[in-house]
Amino acid sequence: MDPMHDALAQGVELKKSLDLLKTQFDSSQATYNEDQVHAQVELATATSQSMAALKAIAVLLRGELDHSHPPAGLKPSLQKCSEAWQTAGTDAGKCWDIVSKFSVNTAQFHDAQLGNWQTNAENLKSTLNAQLIATNASLQKENDTITSLVAHQGDLNGVLTSLQSKLADTQHQYDTAEEVTSWFPVAWLALQAIKAIIDSTSHAIEDTKEQITQTVDLITNSRQSIVDAQLHAAQLTDLIAQQAALASEETDLMARCQSLLGTVEAAQRDIAAVKDDRLRAEDLVARCAARADLASSELTKVNYGTMLLMVAEVAAADDTLRPAAADLVAELATHDDKADSIKGIKTDDHPGGLLAAVQAKLGPQGVSAGGSGSVPNPHPEDTAPADGSGGTGGSGLLTSLALMRAMAARMATPGALTAEQNAKAMLAIRSFRF
Repeated sequence: MDPMHDALAQGVELKKSLDLLKTQFDSSQATYNEDQVHAQVELATATSQSMAALKAIAVLLRGELDHSHPPAGLKPSLQKCSEAWQTAGTDAGKCWDIVSKFSVNTAQFHDAQLGNWQTNAENLKSTLNAQLIATNASLQKENDTITSLVAHQGDLNGVLTSLQSKLADTQHQYDTAEEVTSWFPVAWLALQAIKAIIDSTSHAIEDTKEQITQTVDLITNSRQSIVDAQLHAAQLTDLIAQQAALASEETDLMARCQSLLGTVEAAQRDIAAVKDDRLRAEDLVARCAARADLASSELTKVNYGTMLLMVAEVAAADDTLRPAAADLVAELATHDDKADSIKGIKTDDHPGGLLAAVQAKLGPQGVSAGGSGSVPNPHPEDTAPADGSGGTGGSGLLTSLALMRAMAARMATPGALTAEQNAKAMLAIRSFRF
């Protein structure tokens, strides 16, 4: 295959593959966003149900609790709560699996696919530059050749002029000598010598003309070679410029992907923290349920209250759970028994009182009842920029993650979003790009 044709074909293929990589990069983010928001909705739903199950236990603990004759629904409620937190823990694991898979895929995309494209582009660049250097060298050689040929043509023209002058002079001598041969026979011998010179000069003139013709042909061919080389050099220069533009686009995509990798790591840490919190809550409830099943007597209000407050403390670190946690804490504080069992709970971490510590973490919400379970920004879909960039001042992925969680918490609340708002929110989340 002609090297130039092969280079053009490679350039077309690189352009096509880069367009596919761009599409793949955007598509992978869209798929991740969609999968993650669905998983976050499931997690928010499970967590909301888990918090509601905690609240149900707290309601059953209102006032005085006779641990020898506990409310009939207490154990079933505790078991239901334990199962709900198990589901929440599983759903949190799904969120983690999704972001982890996305992280691996993004790294592979960066290292393998973009890396391979970059290698192929560098190889083509080297090939094109080598061809351009060779073409320019050939062009210079042709220029040198034509300069030499033109000079040679000038020399030949000079020789031809000299020979033609010599022929004219010799012919004149011959004509003069021919006039005297009639009355001076000896002159015939001189005439033959002059004729030999005329013949020799005539042959030399013909040879010189032939050389001039050949030189002119060589000059014409050389000029055409120069035109062809100049055209080839121009084509190579254009192709090199096109490849440089493509390489710049790929560099931008590589930089976006590199930044995305760092952002995904941050998202992994955020989701890992959520997962750890859910598993921590699951463990606290499961241990309480296990003790209730194994104990020879029912657990006391302090036992239940300790578990509920410790889970509330875990939930206090999550903005999407703070309202529900505050509602739970307010329920426990408001409906304590006469002995202030809830207020008197102390732990190694909170020797000054667990209730007071959790209330302090929750702020004003922690000391007033009536938490609605809502989260800040009741319509998070309205915060998404029209271009899907993820907003200014932060990464699109992290912004979308924050919106995902806030939106998921809203979606987990029946009637919190209309169908139109829900569709708009999902579209905004899916369109986020980094």
